[in-house]
Amino acid sequence: MAEIRFLGYLSALVGRRTEKVELTKPVPLRELLPASFPRENIIILVDEHPADLDTPIRPESSVALMPMLSGG
Repeated sequence: MAEIRFLGYLSALVGRRTEKVELTKPVPLRELLPASFPRENIIILVDEHPADLDTPIRPESSVALMPMLSGG
């Protein structure tokens, strides 16, 4: 079962910090996210490696989504 973790304000947008997704085959990450989820200015890690919205998510994948931070 794949696990998606939402960090920072993204958890408030989706209403939860984690989501477990039952998959039988790899699916692009964008298909697992709500339509209203931001598509820009987010950092995506899949199995602790940088990724993007088109990265295939496998049944055993661990996904972390976090907002980009800026400051000085």
